[in-house]
Amino acid sequence: MAKGTLIDYQLKIYYFPVKWKTEIIVWEPPYRFIDSQLKGPYRKWIHEHKFEAVGEKTKMTDTLEYAIPGGIFSAIINNLFVKKDIQNIFNFREEQLLTIFGRYDKPE
Repeated sequence: MAKGTLIDYQLKIYYFPVKWKTEIIVWEPPYRFIDSQLKGPYRKWIHEHKFEAVGEKTKMTDTLEYAIPGGIFSAIINNLFVKKDIQNIFNFREEQLLTIFGRYDKPE
């Protein structure tokens, strides 16, 4: 991966197929990278992944900035569906990372 890398996804959102293309707009290993949607279900999607060494472990932090289509209804759509779906995605990923790497315990 590098700055400018394009990633094409095909996924389903509520049984509807969606094509999604993101670009790596910042690539600063081992500290962080940022992907931004070029094409997909969101009006805006900017996702920063930060990595911080804590002792012998790595702490990962996500920052997400997004906007959805829907005009004057976008806030309602976000509150009813999108926000929950995004939270579920990040919860699933956290569970998978914990299964693979174990729990992060902040040093005292």
